[in-house]
Amino acid sequence: MNPVLKAVLYIAGVAAMTCGNSIGALFFKVTMVRVKVFSIKNTFKIPTLYFGILCYAVGSLLNILLMYFLDYSTVYPLTSLTCVWTLLFSSVFLGEKITARKLIGIAVIICGAILICF
Repeated sequence: MNPVLKAVLYIAGVAAMTCGNSIGALFFKVTMVRVKVFSIKNTFKIPTLYFGILCYAVGSLLNILLMYFLDYSTVYPLTSLTCVWTLLFSSVFLGEKITARKLIGIAVIICGAILICF
């Protein structure tokens, strides 16, 4: 495979895949916050659930596509980058606190991703 195309797949593909999965999970959380009394029936009445499913499905399909072009031993461990997006989105949209411990964890994940890619 062309090295430039491979680099673009790594960067753009992994970013889109992990971001899609994280946005999907964010909307799952938003859905659960909106459910007044938990039941499967009530959960399926909340429209944000369907957007979450769509985003998560797109991220998962991108994961499958990336594994066609790139090594499984590289792509699958990079799904851990979803945690980076999740920390950012949970802080911005849900008001969750970013602690020093969480930042250290994210730094370890990013360092691991760099080691896997290169």
